[in-house]
Amino acid sequence: MASLREEAKWFFDDFQCAVGWMLVWKEGRSWNIKRMYDTEYEEGNRYLRRQSQWHISEDDKAEIERVLAVDPSAVLINGWYDNIGSLEEMTLNSLVDGIRFQYRNSFGVLRDILNSATVAA
Repeated sequence: MASLREEAKWFFDDFQCAVGWMLVWKEGRSWNIKRMYDTEYEEGNRYLRRQSQWHISEDDKAEIERVLAVDPSAVLINGWYDNIGSLEEMTLNSLVDGIRFQYRNSFGVLRDILNSATVAA
């Protein structure tokens, strides 16, 4: 069983630098995090905001659908756009609290994001 703290530790730098979007879900009591990218992302530019059109690969779409079947409350979180605390002052404890806040309050609901996404060929 993976705790949220154990999972967040592996992705701490990604959250702090807002490198990608983090897919967060639970399977039973275990937490899972996976890094995802918008296929339209270009180096040097920030990611599209969640309200914009998402462009995902066919593999990512299949993964999101699998995750939603396991956890309909799954969320997609980015350190820059989502309220997970100060990026400059982030600690592992504050990151874990921020992820829990996003998950419990259903911010970044994955189903809504999937429904608005364009699948890249």
